[in-house]
Amino acid sequence: MPPKSLPPAKLAQVLAHIQALNTTHTLKDLEKIIPPATGVSGMLVKDYLTALVDEGLLRVEKIGSGNWYWAFRSEETNTKRRILKNCLDEKDKLRSAISEAKRAIREIGAEEGEGSEELVKRVQELKAVKAGMVAEIRGYEEGNVDGLKREIEEMRDRINLTIGIAYPAATPVLG
Repeated sequence: MPPKSLPPAKLAQVLAHIQALNTTHTLKDLEKIIPPATGVSGMLVKDYLTALVDEGLLRVEKIGSGNWYWAFRSEETNTKRRILKNCLDEKDKLRSAISEAKRAIREIGAEEGEGSEELVKRVQELKAVKAGMVAEIRGYEEGNVDGLKREIEEMRDRINLTIGIAYPAATPVLG
């Protein structure tokens, strides 16, 4: 396991040296070549290589009984081009989604503009109904029990006339 923090400058130096060699190497070759060229301890070469492989900057393949390491600048360039292409594609998708959303918002705004007069009238009617209901509730809160009793008796009389039954109106409803 590589040390927790390898100096980024040294990592970049090791990667640049491997890229400059422009060929593949075994671990033994790199343990001999890298220390004099970069000033990295021979014992830490494997840690540096592992860190570079983990970051995807250095490629490694097991061929036969040994691991072969390489890093070509063209691979790095191709990787960056692929990432750039993916980013540009994503940017185009996002732009089209944004323009679609803006179009939908404009359509909704146009639809609301056409029926806004009807909506205003309906809102005014509902406000008037609400005001009447609020006044009625206030009347009940203030103790308008007599009016409520009178309404109940009127309803009872209408129901009785509808079904044809006559009950005395003197039955107390709310006591």
